[in-house]
Amino acid sequence: MKAPIPWRAVALFLFVSFVVLATFLLWGERIDAWTREAVARAADDRALVAAILFLVLASDIFLPVPSSLASTACGLVLGPALGFAVSFLAMSASAASGYALGRFASGAAARLVGAADMAALREFQRRSGPWTLLALRPVPVLAEASAVFAGIGRLPVGPTALQLALGNAVVSLVYVLVGAFFADAERGSWLAFLAAMAVSGVFFLIRSRMVRPEE
Repeated sequence: MKAPIPWRAVALFLFVSFVVLATFLLWGERIDAWTREAVARAADDRALVAAILFLVLASDIFLPVPSSLASTACGLVLGPALGFAVSFLAMSASAASGYALGRFASGAAARLVGAADMAALREFQRRSGPWTLLALRPVPVLAEASAVFAGIGRLPVGPTALQLALGNAVVSLVYVLVGAFFADAERGSWLAFLAAMAVSGVFFLIRSRMVRPEE
């Protein structure tokens, strides 16, 4: 039978998730307001708007960025093609930063939870397959935490980058298309969020069919 995930590893994941959530609750509204104001002021300069939205989304791993609203704004303000490019590249930069941060902290994490528990965590990540990372890309908080934990678990760079890129492409496409065809950015962001969560559900369903439990 498969060994359960060690409680220390679970606690570490919950702690990382809590930090992400806490920063969003504390500063999310301020960053949301700043983003809206900055985009409104630069509305006549598409290149500047693209740069602002890229920087906001790329910093999502460190700052409590309302990524659904920002990605929807990419489609609303920049159009489908440029909006998708900005959203996808920025989300990928954020995920890469999270993975790099996790790799950097993996030694400290191993000392914190212990070598045996870290080995069990890495074995669980290996078994869970690519669909878990894909399925968590649209999920707030867990998207960032899973990218960091991919680094902590030292998952292979190439396959992990491919999984994150595919997930980011799907999520960006959903957000941007909704933003491009809905005049109301806030309502559009909620519709995009629901659509992205449906995509997450599809990924989890595929994962459940493809990842077989080990005896």
